[in-house]
Formats: sequence, C-alpha cells, structure tokens
Amino acid sequence: MPEPAVHPGQPAAKNDPSNSTSQRAPVDVSGLTRNFDGSTVANLALGEHEMRRDLAAGILKVFIVGNAALWVLVVALVAIDVVTIDDGLAKPNERIIGQGVVETLIGATTVQVGVIMAVIARSLFRSL
Repeated sequence: MPEPAVHPGQPAAKNDPSNSTSQRAPVDVSGLTRNFDGSTVANLALGEHEMRRDLAAGILKVFIVGNAALWVLVVALVAIDVVTIDDGLAKPNERIIGQGVVETLIGATTVQVGVIMAVIARSLFRSL
C-alpha cells in the first residue's frame, strides 16, 4: 500500500525520518533551561553560547593576570623606594612611586575596565 502524500503545510507522519525536528522542544540557551533536541541548529546555538561564555571568562582572566602583574611591580618599586630613602641613597622627593604614578594607575584602570566591558559586550551582543 503506497504512503499517503504530504501536502505543503501539513505535518509529516511521526515515524517519517525526514521529520527530524517537528516533535522536539526548542532549545533555550539562556542558561536557565538546557533542553537538547539534537538538531544541528540547536547544537550550533549551544556551542556558540558556550564559546561566547568561555571568551568572556578568558578576557577576564587576562585582565586579572595583567593587573596582578602590575601590582607586583608597583609593590616592588615601593619596596625599592623605601630601601633607597632609608639608606640615604635617594631623597624623599626623588622617589619612583609618586603622585603622578598613582594618578596614572587610577586613570589606566578606569580605561581598562571600560575597554574590557566593551569587548565583552561586543562579543556577547553582536549587534552593538
């Protein structure tokens, strides 16, 4: 007995192998629910979501490591200032870490945070 024809707009039969997504729930990649329907589109959306999340985490790690290295350098320079001033090798007005350095660090940190947030926002929301 021949199979009945499927007309446009009419759903295919449940056991029809060409009907791969008509009975499956949509994928919500917002992180609240993780319904996996096995379709290629769902896999790509989920993979893209995870890639963007990993990119944001990687950018934040670079930000943290860079700032930690900067603060290690600043602490080392302050220690050098203390030793050289205590030993009489330098005068207090000749210190390495002065008011200008602190002001520059504050300004650079502000710019850094803005750039990091812009990069993350652009990578998460492509339309910005």
